[in-house]
Amino acid sequence: DDGSVVLRPFRPQDAHDDRRGFKITWKMSGDHGVILHEFVGEEGNMVGGEGGVAEKLIVRGVVYSEIDDIITNYVERCTDYGSRMMQHRAYFHSPVLAKRIDDAIIEQELSRRNTAEPNKLSYLFCPAPNSGDLASAYSFCLCYRLPRKELTKVVIRMTPDGYKLAGLLFKDPEQLTKWWKRHLRKDFAQLVNRHVAKERAAARARTSQSSRKRRYGSR
Repeated sequence: DDGSVVLRPFRPQDAHDDRRGFKITWKMSGDHGVILHEFVGEEGNMVGGEGGVAEKLIVRGVVYSEIDDIITNYVERCTDYGSRMMQHRAYFHSPVLAKRIDDAIIEQELSRRNTAEPNKLSYLFCPAPNSGDLASAYSFCLCYRLPRKELTKVVIRMTPDGYKLAGLLFKDPEQLTKWWKRHLRKDFAQLVNRHVAKERAAARARTSQSSRKRRYGSR
């Protein structure tokens, strides 16, 4: 079922990776074949004896008190937001896009939609599995093509609190769609993607800083 969770041990691939924790594998969408893997960091004393977990569980910088807390406030909420996006009328799924962004497939689908409704702006949402985003559970891509313009792609971050676009948080795809259409302009995509790049850089810096603290301790 969507939202089902399996706990797995964490086995570092790098000898210098000294993180302490475990992995959660969860099914965001069985229909679309989306299986996600999250590292859960552990800090503090162990709770619950043998087979227990640490008193602090950390997922993407957010501290949770126990595994049930992660399932309720992270996995289930992300599954709900993922399901809402995938049920949106503009969502487009293909087995290829579930693995990588393919401009040719997106262009073909936008052309089909433009032919069907020539008086409307052709756009779609699709997965962005290779977005490299450290700050979100999953990413989607907003794709559109303005008249006499090349294909434009904008990353939408999915978090347990909603969808993030241009530093703003949206609770449902319809609200997000109305906003970006209202604010669409020539440099819209550049502004949004620049904001995403800054947030990714900040996330990488936090990850690097945390790694240094674990390795060398506080100074």
